[in-house]
Amino acid sequence: MRGIMDECTHLRNFARPVDTSLITVVCARNDGYVPRDSVTPLADIWPGLEVRYVDAGHVTAFLLHQNVFRSAIKDSFERARNKYYEKSHQSRKSA
Repeated sequence: MRGIMDECTHLRNFARPVDTSLITVVCARNDGYVPRDSVTPLADIWPGLEVRYVDAGHVTAFLLHQNVFRSAIKDSFERARNKYYEKSHQSRKSA
């Protein structure tokens, strides 16, 4: 099962996002399902992304640290807005 899941979910199997600097990944330090040791670091697969860690396992991270996930989503949208939309909005205002 692990081999099938690794083959189907490994990020190298998917196209690289256009702007990886907008990605924020939340990882559980004690995750028994998604390994962190002896695998290619996420930053090597998608350079520029941000990785945040929670001290929990796979399910516990989701159940008890939803604020971290929400913050990661919010911060990624903020980065996109600041990088792509604030400049174009400001240039339209000054024109």
